[in-house]
Amino acid sequence: MISQWQNHKAQLRRYVSKRVDDANAVDDILQDVYIKASVNLHQLTSKGSLKAWLSLKACRSKRLLIY
Repeated sequence: MISQWQNHKAQLRRYVSKRVDDANAVDDILQDVYIKASVNLHQLTSKGSLKAWLSLKACRSKRLLIY
């Protein structure tokens, strides 16, 4: 999971940063997404869809919805 996360983390950071001005909040959101993704990795049906799945987790982050 860690190597896959590293492959997509920069793109997710850019995505979240466009919606949240606070760099600390961006880090918190990314951490939340990583934890949720790690816990729910078994729900992923195809490795090719990991990027979309992580983006969806980011969109659903309660912290992102606040901003």
